[in-house]
Amino acid sequence: MKKILLVVIMGLLAGTVAFADHAQDSLGLGAVFGVGMGWDGVIVPDFYPANLSLKIPNVPLFWGISVKPFRYLGIGITGDYYFFEPNLVAKTATNDDGSYNVKIDWYVGAGFYVNMYTGNDYFGGDGGFRMPFGVSWHALQDIKKLEVSVGSVGGLGIGGHQTGDLQDGPYLHWFFIPVEIAVRWWF
Repeated sequence: MKKILLVVIMGLLAGTVAFADHAQDSLGLGAVFGVGMGWDGVIVPDFYPANLSLKIPNVPLFWGISVKPFRYLGIGITGDYYFFEPNLVAKTATNDDGSYNVKIDWYVGAGFYVNMYTGNDYFGGDGGFRMPFGVSWHALQDIKKLEVSVGSVGGLGIGGHQTGDLQDGPYLHWFFIPVEIAVRWWF
């Protein structure tokens, strides 16, 4: 079973080049905003006002760097690889101002996340796997272009924390962020 799963994953990784819609040699920079719910024994709201979104040229990962100022001070990093990015709409339309391109894609990916939290006599963190999916709109069709996406992220991982001299054992952490909006400019 492990060999079959490994072959499937390798096949998906090899096949993503055919579906990749973003220019591999371009820099993407922007912000991601989101709100959702997580679970680590109790339901916990997860809100981040802005994360840095970064796509480094010739590196197939979309990076996210977050600072969480609520509850406890935290910092996190994500790395996502899009498996599929096929077109939903790709056409040229015309209005009174002339012709323009309409391009909307959907995407599904896989990635990882790592978070660290600290506060008064508190230290904790979690990490694991995530699965982003959603729709992206390429607003401008030049090499330098604006991209807006709306999606969601599911995830599964493990975490733990220490309060004072007390240390809780590891706990299962899963989350589902119902709304995530990203704005990215491609250079």
